[in-house]
Amino acid sequence: MSKKTWKSVILPVLSILALVASGTLGWNHYWQWKSLVSTDNAQIDGEITPVNARTSGVVRDIRFSDDQYVRAGDTLLILENRESVLRLEDAMATLAAQQASVVVARTTAVVTHSGASPTQSGINAAKIRLENAKRELTRQKQLMEHQATTGEKVEAATAELAAATAELASAQGRMKTALMQSDLADRQISASQAAIRQKEAQVEMARLQLAYTTVIAPTNGFASKRMVHAGQLVASGTGLLSIVQRDSLRVVANLKETQLEGLRIGAMADVKVDAVPGHAFHGRVASICGASGVKFSLFPPDNATGNFVKVVQRVPVRIVLDPDPSVGSQLRPGMSASVDLHLD
Repeated sequence: MSKKTWKSVILPVLSILALVASGTLGWNHYWQWKSLVSTDNAQIDGEITPVNARTSGVVRDIRFSDDQYVRAGDTLLILENRESVLRLEDAMATLAAQQASVVVARTTAVVTHSGASPTQSGINAAKIRLENAKRELTRQKQLMEHQATTGEKVEAATAELAAATAELASAQGRMKTALMQSDLADRQISASQAAIRQKEAQVEMARLQLAYTTVIAPTNGFASKRMVHAGQLVASGTGLLSIVQRDSLRVVANLKETQLEGLRIGAMADVKVDAVPGHAFHGRVASICGASGVKFSLFPPDNATGNFVKVVQRVPVRIVLDPDPSVGSQLRPGMSASVDLHLD
């Protein structure tokens, strides 16, 4: 075959192959453009737990260093606790005294209740005496009508009736007083028991205040942003440090509202983090925010004005990353990232 003939055959074939390759490449780019949305407006996010003082005091000991990994329950700080110990001892002594007063009140109640029995016996005896005096006076009056008795005996029966009546009234008065004392004793017991519950609450509060002088880690993570020093006086509510939870890391991608079409919960995501070049993280869409980011700003814009300019809004999309032990420990909240999301 001549050189001219060879060129006439090869060149068209190469041209056709180049067209096919470029068409395939263009189709792949088109399909990727249709099935992916990308943004570099993304960053690593995570839970940052603030640790605040729950009581006032002087910082006596700091048992962590900046950016140290701590576990839930680890002791982070110890405040001077002598005052809290004294308050607890005082509350416990007051409780013991109140418990003793309840014992005294119960003993008094037993005595007053037992004193009511003789009083009731006196009332019964006084009633019997009164009935006898009434019958005797009636009998003497009847005898007097038949001249069978003397006036002295009638007077004596009348005096006995008056004495029996007075004795019954006195016994009833003593019974009323005994019942009032018994009721008062019962009320005193109830009041003492209520006071005990109050003192127990004060003891428990003192125990809590003493426990608050030892600051413990509420969760696992990195102890960061320490804001106190040994010897510093802190008030209740003062921020001491923050704990960054490693297990809560996620990616927040701020997508344009025009990129949300076809995006669903559970969609696959490819994430590249600037701090870990050359490595791709994988994850899935966990949630799509219920409003655009600007609606959560301190002063959200009001479009009902005469100088309205339409601006494409962005909606936060949260992505949960798959575990990646090889480089996952290098991620920190706030790092910049780029995200590719696979649409339906």
